[in-house]
Amino acid sequence: MGFLSSLFSNENRTRADMEKKLFILADKKRGWTRGAAKSEKQILKDVFDIIEEVPETKKLLDDVAKMGYKFFFQRDTGKAEGACDGTHKYIMLNPTIMNNTAEIAIAAVHEMTHAMQCKNLGDLTKNASTLNMADQIKVARAKEAGAVLQESAFAAQILEKHPEAKAYVESNPMVMAYIDEMNKSGDKGKAAEKCFKQWYEFEPYQRPYESQHIDYLIFDLEHSSKKAPHLQDSLTPEEIIGKCVYSEDHKKAVPPEFLNSPEANRLSEKGKERLDIVSENCEKYFGVKDTSYKQMYSYDTGKTHAEQEKNPSLMTALKQKETEKYDGYVSVAGTN
Repeated sequence: MGFLSSLFSNENRTRADMEKKLFILADKKRGWTRGAAKSEKQILKDVFDIIEEVPETKKLLDDVAKMGYKFFFQRDTGKAEGACDGTHKYIMLNPTIMNNTAEIAIAAVHEMTHAMQCKNLGDLTKNASTLNMADQIKVARAKEAGAVLQESAFAAQILEKHPEAKAYVESNPMVMAYIDEMNKSGDKGKAAEKCFKQWYEFEPYQRPYESQHIDYLIFDLEHSSKKAPHLQDSLTPEEIIGKCVYSEDHKKAVPPEFLNSPEANRLSEKGKERLDIVSENCEKYFGVKDTSYKQMYSYDTGKTHAEQEKNPSLMTALKQKETEKYDGYVSVAGTN
């Protein structure tokens, strides 16, 4: 029994196992799946081959395989190139909205980074609602910025050999921030910092991701046990960077204090109003009062929401400004 348990343990799983177990979600509404055709398995093999061209992402691929992850292809995902389910250990990719295997490889690196983040976060992957609301949003944002950083460094390293990815790279301001700094200084640390911060500066991502992250926050609270601790724990910026950035070199490059800055720790007026309601309901149902989100900064004034509450006329003006600014806004967020 000892031999068999060792033979089939996660530690012995490799990329070949993930290639063999690739499956296709054929009908999203009904959840129907089918086995992958040879041509589809070849796509995944080609993707893995490209990932293994870079030592750091080869290690990432090996780490994900050992954790027992499975890959599947799914169509009809809107603009989402991929997604990671850390609870059930699935990584989804949609090859139909990408132009070549190099682009699919870049998306796969992004999602595999999410897999490692789930491992690093441990119980918080399933019980994020133990964190206060401000830290839940900080973690969610750092996860995206960390995954984008890893994919950007990878894209920069494969671009010469895979020029077919050039159009994708040039359309992504985070990847270009990394490449531009590398061309300027040749300093990978500076490039990593620029890339990570650029995610927070890319306005088309901020509003849709904020809405998505608050949706997740509410979902986790609604599906948690009343007896469990809620909204009481916190993480330091150093802990968040350590759990959400994969590369050890990148962890050293990203300044933790950035996560508390007005540029990174922002919340829209609409987001604040939604969390006001969440806070009221949690106080009634769980007996816990959390106002941590009020220490987050307004996009428009640079002041915290707690400060703005002291000035009702300013809040009224901001609500009107935000309504006008985002009237007819369309989400363009891509990967999860």
